[in-house]
Amino acid sequence: MRIFLDLDDTLIHSVYNHKNNKNRTYIQFKDDGRYGSVERPIAKDLIQFARSIDPDVSILTTATMDWAMAWSNVFQFGFDENHIYDRHAFTTWRTSIYGGTDIIWNEKSLNLKHAVIVDNNHLINLHDASPIHKMNFLFGEDFDDENWIHMRAFDGNVSADALKADERALDLTQKKILERVEKSLTN
Repeated sequence: MRIFLDLDDTLIHSVYNHKNNKNRTYIQFKDDGRYGSVERPIAKDLIQFARSIDPDVSILTTATMDWAMAWSNVFQFGFDENHIYDRHAFTTWRTSIYGGTDIIWNEKSLNLKHAVIVDNNHLINLHDASPIHKMNFLFGEDFDDENWIHMRAFDGNVSADALKADERALDLTQKKILERVEKSLTN
């Protein structure tokens, strides 16, 4: 089973040109300005869990490769460019999808029949088309909502109550991933 994790508001929360805050790490991006980000407290636990099922777990983001690589490096998530699918992949590699189950990316073929995406967005959100772009990118027009796992959005809040909610979100997400794994073994 392939697992793809969203970056923004799933693993990290970022704000543009934010005043200095000791909880945030800052990066000046050449073309986009200064951003401050905070790592979701459960991010590494989610990544570690996902890698225990799929050693090739990848980031799937509507951001750029530079953005995703920078934050992966800063927060030591361990994703290299071969494990990040960025916004350019949605347009550049869309034509490489065959039958909604295979994609050619960086010269390797991935079987995506049993792939899942963990994302903070709901699958159907008329104000944000990125979930639909991600699903179309991976599965063609025939995607199934079973490939989508919604995880509570991370807004940068690291209060005790928010941490408890995040722990519940992690537990629920892990259970959903395990359900998908079990189902994929029977199909």
